Amino acid sequence: CQPEHLVLAGGGAGDVSELAAPIERGLFIPALSLHGAWVVGRRGAALAEGVRLIRDGRPGAPAPNLTVLFEPLELLGKIEALSARQRTIPPPLLRSARTASATVAPAARVGGGVFVAGPA
Repeated sequence: CQPEHLVLAGGGAGDVSELAAPIERGLFIPALSLHGAWVVGRRGAALAEGVRLIRDGRPGAPAPNLTVLFEPLELLGKIEALSARQRTIPPPLLRSARTASATVAPAARVGGGVFVAGPA
């Protein structure tokens, strides 16, 4: 049985720079927009927006938006660290007041599980 709701409490990292510090080469992805529907146990596609390269532990040069593939529960299992601060992230689609929603989550450092499919 898969969980229907997950809660990520904040971690100990002060900010994104602290999360990036141990990463030699990677991607900073501040926003993901869903492509299609997710099926638990299968990788789905998302648009990674506002991407920046991480080099020698520092977010640096902007990169193009990318299409990425990942399975959400697999990705959650690869979380290495979380920021102490959480932020509210609105949904990508506008909804009515009756069905409005948002996500409250900390920033995360994830050790794998995201696959770049190509440019957006």
